[in-house]
Amino acid sequence: HVGAAIVYSGGGCDQMWKADIPTLYYALSECNSTIGAKVQLAATPLLARQMDSTVYTDILPPGINTRALRNYQKTDDTFTVGIISTQSKYPDQLIAYILDNLPNDILVCMTTLDTYKDKSPVPEAIARKKQGGVIYNAPLKFEAGINYLYRCDLLLHEGPATEYYSRTVIESMALGRPVICMPGNVADQFTDRFMIKVQTYPEMLEKILELRKDKPKYKTYADDCQLRAAWEDISLNNERFRQALRMVGV
Repeated sequence: HVGAAIVYSGGGCDQMWKADIPTLYYALSECNSTIGAKVQLAATPLLARQMDSTVYTDILPPGINTRALRNYQKTDDTFTVGIISTQSKYPDQLIAYILDNLPNDILVCMTTLDTYKDKSPVPEAIARKKQGGVIYNAPLKFEAGINYLYRCDLLLHEGPATEYYSRTVIESMALGRPVICMPGNVADQFTDRFMIKVQTYPEMLEKILELRKDKPKYKTYADDCQLRAAWEDISLNNERFRQALRMVGV
């Protein structure tokens, strides 16, 4: 749009703020407080607190149609644990631990990569798991979140310390799939009612087995997750996004 610029965190266009044009900056998983945009939008309150307090700032989650995701039902009764990630955030150690320690009658739905980093324990862990268990491969691609999350009963999440927002976590919650999360900024976005927080991999394994057995507790977490995800539904935020765009002439 002539006369305005939109800068997206992590999009490789951080130099655009130097132009003398109205600029909107959206911070999703990280924040550059030096952008100097006229309008600042942040996906979470934690990110908003890092921004320039003298500039118009609003908290606006990404546009996710969370209510529609309630209709995605599981297609089988096999208890399935999901580890859906991207290459840059790939939790190698977590995946290897889960593959080596999760009972073989629990299905693992995990993101697989074409190329793993040097000394990654994942390829050998996959080979060991396939000797007695089953893995459902979720190849790395844009739509992996929805295509594979709905097959799961739980999502395991461990992102880098600098990660402030995880779309996959919100999509999992919208589907009614509880999330077990390691410490970090993503976990800090939620109270214990909506997020199962653990400190270690053995504790994560313990929670998986507990929720598999305790169906009422699982149902409570699943319902609360859907409630929390509904707060971020795109229908609740469209007008605020339009208002921000109008402020920069779009």
